[in-house]
Amino acid sequence: MRLSSWKISATIIPDVKIFKLLKFLKKELYQILQETYIVVNQVLSKNGEELITDFVLHPGEALLDEVEARKLKKSELAKALNILPGHLSELFSGKRNITATTAVKLERELGISAEYWIGLQTDYDLANARRELEVA
Repeated sequence: MRLSSWKISATIIPDVKIFKLLKFLKKELYQILQETYIVVNQVLSKNGEELITDFVLHPGEALLDEVEARKLKKSELAKALNILPGHLSELFSGKRNITATTAVKLERELGISAEYWIGLQTDYDLANARRELEVA
């Protein structure tokens, strides 16, 4: 049952039922957020054709923007992700890539899907591969 179909009225509910209701609502809200965060990493023209640019954003830069927007301490995020602060700094600067494991950890800590982070990394890697093959 979708969250939008639920109506919550002000009644007295035992604590156990409140806990179950909150657990259900959290699960539904998480699902809605997952659907919201599905991002196609493409830019399309008015005709629906994919536009490819020379600009490539490393996922670490996007992560840094997210961390700064949330006013998170980088050292606390590194600890929560169970990685060294220096490794997080290297990720921010584009010297390290986002692995599947890191993507899942980011999903847990930030609530942004692992698929989003992996998608950014894949797009970055593909753009670099295309650029390298054009030069060769």
